[in-house]
Amino acid sequence: MAENNKVSQEEVKHIAELARIELSGEETQKFAREISDILGYVEQLGEVNTDSVEPISQVTGKVNVFREDVAVDASEETKNIMAKNYPDSQDGYIKVKQIM
Repeated sequence: MAENNKVSQEEVKHIAELARIELSGEETQKFAREISDILGYVEQLGEVNTDSVEPISQVTGKVNVFREDVAVDASEETKNIMAKNYPDSQDGYIKVKQIM
């Protein structure tokens, strides 16, 4: 990448090619400016002194948001509604393709 976080139009074209995205000349110029601005902002963030800031992994305070994975039998009404809305069902069960 060019110095001073200045992204060239050639670099944007290369990125677009890798992402298989077609860009017009105007879009290439626009994204070159926008990416350059973003990288400049990220560089500013890198200059902030964070020595006294403790790392965190999440901010909600919740310890464990997962629940036990327990199978619960659905009511007959629910099974019938689901089977009725699925094109390939038999005896209240939904038929799916074998995956292995």
